[in-house]
Amino acid sequence: MTTHSHPTDLLPLVGLGAEQPWPRGVARLELIGCSAGRELWSASSDDGERFSVMTFAAEPSPDELAELERVAAGLGELGDVAGVVRVLEANVRRGYLRLEPVVGILHDLPALGLKLERKLELFRALAAVVIELHSQGRRHGGLCPGVVGLDEDLGPRLLDPGGQAPASMETRLYAAPEVLDGGAGDARSDVYSLGRLLAFLLLAADPPLEAALVPHLDCLARAPAGLSRIVRRATCVEPLLRYSTVEALLRDVERYGDYENVGLMLPNAAEQNFTGLSTPPATPPRAALPPPVPAPERPYGRRHLGMATAFASVGLCALATLFTSPVADASRWLARRELERAAPAERGAAVARLLALGDRDLAGVSFEGADLSGATLSFADLARAKLGGANLNRADLAGANLDGASVSSVSALGADWSGAKLDGAVGLESVRCDDETLPPEGWGCRAGLFTKEAP
Repeated sequence: MTTHSHPTDLLPLVGLGAEQPWPRGVARLELIGCSAGRELWSASSDDGERFSVMTFAAEPSPDELAELERVAAGLGELGDVAGVVRVLEANVRRGYLRLEPVVGILHDLPALGLKLERKLELFRALAAVVIELHSQGRRHGGLCPGVVGLDEDLGPRLLDPGGQAPASMETRLYAAPEVLDGGAGDARSDVYSLGRLLAFLLLAADPPLEAALVPHLDCLARAPAGLSRIVRRATCVEPLLRYSTVEALLRDVERYGDYENVGLMLPNAAEQNFTGLSTPPATPPRAALPPPVPAPERPYGRRHLGMATAFASVGLCALATLFTSPVADASRWLARRELERAAPAERGAAVARLLALGDRDLAGVSFEGADLSGATLSFADLARAKLGGANLNRADLAGANLDGASVSSVSALGADWSGAKLDGAVGLESVRCDDETLPPEGWGCRAGLFTKEAP
C-alpha cells in the first residue's frame, strides 16, 4: 500500500459531535476500538483505498499530542518488523495517524467465540512479534489487549511501540509488578504480560489480579491444565520464577498437553481439565480474589531447580506490599467495568464486589429491577441513580446520598434509610416498607408504603 496522496483537512463528520481530522476524500468510517485512550477507526477513500486512523475523541492536549508523536516515531522505527502496524501518514499537528488497515483490537476478540487452537495461533504470532523486539534490544512493557490490533486474518498488529511506563488502567492491569514499581523491565517483564494475555484469551475476559507470590488461578480451573500452569509460571510476582525468555514460554505452549512437565503446578490449585481439548465458555463467572498463597516449601514438577534460591533471595515483606496498590486499583477498575456492562437486573452481584473494595461512588448508575437485598450502601453516593423496581429489602442506606434518584416501586422491607439525603428523589411514596423499615427523616411507613409526615 502506498501513502495516501490526498491533502489533509478538517472534515466535519455527522454524528461524531465534533470536527475530526481525516485525509480528504474519506468515503466510509467505522469506529473499531480504543487504544490507550485514543480512538481507532476503519476507513476507506473515494478511490477504494482502505486504511485505519488513530485519533482522539476530543481536542487533544499537548501531552496527548506528544504521546502520539512518540507512538508515530516508535512505530516508524519498527516498520520492518512483521506484526507491528505500519504508519502510512503521521500528522501529529492535526492529531491523527493513518495506519495500514486493521479490523479491530484484541479486546474485542471474545465476541468471535474462537476455538482454542485458533486463540493459541494468535498468541504464538503475538509472542513472535515480542521475540523480534527483544532481538533488537527492545522491551515493550505495556502489552495489553488494547494495544494489539487485528488484521483481516485476525493476525496481531502492535499499535504501540511500548517502552514507556504503563499509564492507562488497562496497561497497568497487564504490566509486570516490577514495571509498575518504576523499574525498566526486561524480557521477563514481557513474559509476565504475555502470560496475562494468554489468560485473557482463555477466559475471554480480563483476568483477575492476585496478590499471591505464585498465582492460584482458580479462574482457569476449566482451562487445559497445562495452559493454566504455563500462565502461572509466566505471571509469578518474582521475575526469577518466570520463564527467562519468550522463546521458553512458547516451547511450553507448543507442548501444553504434557501438563505434568510444563509451567508451574500448585498442589492445592483447582484443575478440572486434563484433556487439553476444551476451553472455558465465553463468559465464565469471574472468581473472587483468593487469599495469598504462601511460598512453596517444596519443588513442583520439573521446575524446582533454582526456585528455592529465588524465594530465599526475595524480601518477602517487600513482595507482599509490591502489588498492594496496583491490585486494589485494578480490582476496582474491573469491578466497575463489570458493573457498567452487566444488565441492570444483574448488577446486584457486581455492586457487591465494588462495595467490598471500598468504592461507593454509584452516582447515576441504573439499578432498575436489580436485587440489592442486604446490600451495605451506607453513605454511598447514589445521586441520580435509577432504582425503580429494585429489591432493597434489608439494605443499609443510612446516610446514603439519594439526591435526584428515582426510587419508584422500590421494595425496602426491613431496610435502614435513616439519615439518607433525598432532595429531588422521585417516587418515594411508592416505596414499599414494613414495621422493621427505618424510613428517612420526615417520612413514615403506613399501609406498607412510605408516607410523608406532617411537619
